Amino acid sequence: MFHHQSQQKWDQDLHLHAFAFHTALHEGTKFCPAKLFLGRELTTPLESVWDLTEKNVFQDLEKERGVWTEAIMNLRKARDRVAVRKATPFKEGDVVVYRVKVLSSKGNGISGKLELRWSKPTVIAKFLKPNVVLLANAETGVVVRKAHVSQIKIYHKEGSCRPQGL
Repeated sequence: MFHHQSQQKWDQDLHLHAFAFHTALHEGTKFCPAKLFLGRELTTPLESVWDLTEKNVFQDLEKERGVWTEAIMNLRKARDRVAVRKATPFKEGDVVVYRVKVLSSKGNGISGKLELRWSKPTVIAKFLKPNVVLLANAETGVVVRKAHVSQIKIYHKEGSCRPQGL
């Protein structure tokens, strides 16, 4: 997520980003990764100049187990929040288009930005999982590919999206 103006220098501050990651509160566990793996918070540069807090090192195994138990409970709660999924609006037989990602190629004269973003119409032939479908050619019925439901959308013929009365 972070880069310099020159992408050739991305690794110069990597140690600072790693430190920030290890000292940041994890949303799922509600603990910093350093606390879970080292049993204590890491000392920040400011704390090495001023003694702001006492070291909170696990003194006994029971206290350490309590922290891990709490972290696991927090992860399960986070997983359950994420696991609530909406039902897919698609069904077998729906005519859909899938997302196409074309890479630019200067040698072949292809600009990915200018290429079509969606495929020709296909039909949902079968659900492999609740969120993975097999897509078939709309005319021949030959299976074209697998796709995640987040990569497809319902196909609307040209002009069918216009509001009534226009």
